[in-house]
Amino acid sequence: MARTDAPTRLPRTVVAGIWVLAVLFNVALLTFFALYTTADEWAVDRSEATGAFDPSQLLPHEGLLWLVAHAALGLLVVLDGVGVAVLVRERRKRTVARRARVAPPAGTESTPGSAAAAGVPLP
Repeated sequence: MARTDAPTRLPRTVVAGIWVLAVLFNVALLTFFALYTTADEWAVDRSEATGAFDPSQLLPHEGLLWLVAHAALGLLVVLDGVGVAVLVRERRKRTVARRARVAPPAGTESTPGSAAAAGVPLP
């Protein structure tokens, strides 16, 4: 009995759109991380500029911001890894399916120059 509830493949335009969104997500999170790091360094430098440490010059909720920035970076790495793994898996499945479509029928030889290679079945 054939499965009729098997998922269909997404069109290439949808897959390309998903990858574009993933790249934009990467750019946004990396920009956030770079801006956070720069702002934190400036705040620390500003708090130490007077010769005495002034905690009022630091970023508010600096510990939480540090945690969120690093968690976002870690999750981004995981998301990219999963995306690449899915891409490799789909390409491998596509290659196997393509090889199955072009495989010679059972009972035929597939050596170059043979009758089976020319499409003539053997008795």
